[in-house]
Amino acid sequence: MLPEAVLITPLSRFQNACFTLIGDSKQLPPYVGTQAIPLAVELCSQSALDIANRRGNTPTCPIQIVYRPHVNMMLLNSEVFYEGTLVCGTPPEHRMAVLQRMRMPNPSIPVAFVDVPSGAIQPVTRSSKMKPKPEPSTSSFATSSSRDSTAARLWSSLSTRTRSSSVNNF
Repeated sequence: MLPEAVLITPLSRFQNACFTLIGDSKQLPPYVGTQAIPLAVELCSQSALDIANRRGNTPTCPIQIVYRPHVNMMLLNSEVFYEGTLVCGTPPEHRMAVLQRMRMPNPSIPVAFVDVPSGAIQPVTRSSKMKPKPEPSTSSFATSSSRDSTAARLWSSLSTRTRSSSVNNF
């Protein structure tokens, strides 16, 4: 896997070469750490995949099967972002093999919030002299405005289980 900036040299050197760009245009956009330079924000907040898709002549293949998230989280993402088209590719017995090795606060809830100390955040470049600012370790979630949606039912189910759980702090 190559960072997008690394693609510039090979693409300019081998102009007639074919290549495959794999990504997910529905993921969070790239993070730009400064808002002070509008042109930098505009250029750095676009992925190569989004630029290729805007051209309109790029063949695409939609994501259908996902393996990393827990099936309940995958269903939430599928409903909210993918019109219900995603399928979980990890069999339950494989997922349980991993979860049994982990010490989840509440095994019936497939979510854990991990507090990352502010000192664990490091600058991306060696030349960066800026110290990262500590960020609060709070999380907020929003549900779909339609209470009938699968996403709202899933979130409501997770929230209810969390409130009734004896584990208050993750």
